[in-house]
This record gives sequence, structure tokens and C-alpha cells, in this order.
Amino acid sequence: GNVHRPVRIITRNYLFAGPSLRHPKSHNVQLKIYLKDLTLDEHARKKMIELTGHRYNEENDELTITADRCPSRKQNRDYAMYLLNVLYHESWASEKELQWVDGKMSSSQ
Repeated sequence: GNVHRPVRIITRNYLFAGPSLRHPKSHNVQLKIYLKDLTLDEHARKKMIELTGHRYNEENDELTITADRCPSRKQNRDYAMYLLNVLYHESWASEKELQWVDGKMSSSQ
């Protein structure tokens, strides 16, 4: 059956006549996800939209993260997933929670 995959990774292959030319954009990766596929309450959703700015498309509820800094496609894919993770956790965190987590971590050492 058709498995629902919330995260979509988009890459492009560029073909050249030359044998070993690599297109400078072939390592670029786009990660796309609908916010409805993330577990967000109303506050976290608002914060996610605030944090992602122009990367969020309100018309189709889609978030696009583009990664192009790393030399390889795999590194860019991993980096895009990492960014999504950071944004997700940041969306849920309130300042009180962050302080509490830091306090708990420092007291448990």
C-alpha cells in the first residue's frame, strides 16, 4: 500500500555532456513537510511558523528547508533533518522549560 511519508526530500540531478563535470547545485537538498504532519499544539504551531518565516507556505501548510552548505548531498540531507529537529524542539520549548531543563542538567552532574 501507499505508505504516508511526512518528510519529503527533493534533490535534482543535472546532466552534462562532459563525463566528470558536477553541477554546483547537485548537492542541494530540499526538505518539505506539512505542519499538520508534525505534532504541534496551537502555541507550538504558532512558534514554528514564527521561527521558520518565509520557509513556511501558509497556502498549503508546507514548510521547506533548503540545505546547500555541505559538499555532499547526504550531508545536506542530514543537516536539513537536524534543522527540522531543532525547530521542532524549539517550537515546544518555553523559556521556563528551557531554564528548568538547564537547572536539572546542572544539578544532576
